[in-house]
Order: sequence, then structure tokens, then C-alpha cells
Amino acid sequence: MPAPDLRVRRAMAIGKLDMKDVAVFWKKFRKLDKEMRGNIEVESFYDAMEEKRSIYGDGVFELLDINHVGTINFGEFIQSIVVMCLFEREEVMKYCFYVFDKDKNGYVEKDELHTMLNVFHHVGPNEELKGNQKIAKKKMNITAEDVKIEFDEVKKIALTYPSLWYPAFRIQNNLMTEYMGHNWWSKKKRYLQDMKELKARKKKEKELEADAKFERLRQRKIRKKMGILKYYCTPWTRKNYDKMFPPRNKDEVHKMSAEE
Repeated sequence: MPAPDLRVRRAMAIGKLDMKDVAVFWKKFRKLDKEMRGNIEVESFYDAMEEKRSIYGDGVFELLDINHVGTINFGEFIQSIVVMCLFEREEVMKYCFYVFDKDKNGYVEKDELHTMLNVFHHVGPNEELKGNQKIAKKKMNITAEDVKIEFDEVKKIALTYPSLWYPAFRIQNNLMTEYMGHNWWSKKKRYLQDMKELKARKKKEKELEADAKFERLRQRKIRKKMGILKYYCTPWTRKNYDKMFPPRNKDEVHKMSAEE
């Protein structure tokens, strides 16, 4: 197995993979790279998960800025799989929205929504959905006035008519089945969520500690200005010094933290 390149290292960071995990992916990659060229045909990537190639599947390459003209290398292979398999349900829908929002302007048009459904179900541009999917599509009742459809509306439609959106989750499901298995990915997602919650908890504790430290320093300045006797004997007058020594603006601090 070659030394991890930038994309492999990114995949390892995103999924908290170790070298044993990477070796498993490498073994799968080598089976597809039968001529040992160091890259595989994009069609082979699709064949391995028993899926037809589509702009929906290729969207992950665009998302990760991968040049997927005809082949992908191991770094691109593992990064694409890790990102797709770690998507939560809502993230899958956001990914759908990203792929079919061609202008990246925050909404899809009526035609783009119909294209999305046709691609999911491998229906040609001049063909119609059949059976229950056709009935569900009619029930969606997207009128001519609904020119711009934002993500919340797409999400609502997906939850109301799950049979229409099932194929959107099929690629992820097939990838998880083919690489590592559903149980492995479920454990990985739980671990990453626990890490995320731990990080958020530590950040909150750090913010509270900073708030407490700032308030102690502020009260020290007020005490010095008022005098010890007045400070302790008339505590209700301390608020008169808030303009001189303003309290910590928590909203501003949190805004700065979010921007960072």
C-alpha cells in the first residue's frame, strides 16, 4: 500500500480511520484496479456497488473537487466513500439539493426537481415515472407558481413521499454494504457524534470559565472604584457602574466564536 496522500489523510481525519481501516479500503481498491495502474474506471466504482452511473452519484466528486473525467485514484476513492457513508439522513437530502441546484443559488426550480426524481429512478428526460412513484409525483402538486423551491420545501416533500426519495439513499446504502458493512458505519457515526458532543461540552465549559473570569475582573474594578465598604454594604448600587465597566457581551463572543 502506498504512503497516504492528501486525500487519504483527509479521509482518515473525517472518519477517524486508522491504517488498518485504510488497508481494508486499499484491498477493495486493488480488486477493482485489475491492471494495477493506481486508478480505476469510474464505471468500476459504480459496478462495485451495483448502481448505474448518474449525475447524482458523480455529485460527490464535484463536492470534493475531484476531476472524474474517466478514472479516480485511491485517495479519491476512499474520500468519496467515507464522505458519502457518513452523511446523516438530512445531509443526504442536502447533498441532493446541492447536486441539482445547478446555479448554487439556494433553491431548485420545478424542472430541476423533476430532473432530480427522474435521475433517482433512472428515467429518461422524455419518460415518465411509473406505478406508485408516478402517483406520488402527481400528489406533490408543484404548481407553475412554485418556480423557486428552497431546501425546507424539498425536505418536506421527501418526508411526505419517501418512496420518491428512497433511491437517493440507495447509493449510500450500497456503499455501506460493500465497504465495511452497516454495523461498522453505525458504530463509526456514534463514535463521531460522541466526539462532537464532547467537543461542544468542552467548548461550553471553556466559555463559562471565560465568562466567570471576566466577571471576577469586572467586579474587582468596580470594587476598586466604589471602595470596599460601599461595595459590600450597598451591593444594589453596583449596577450604576455597569456603563463604566460593561458586562461581557456573550452574544458578541459567541458570534465571534461561530465566525472563527
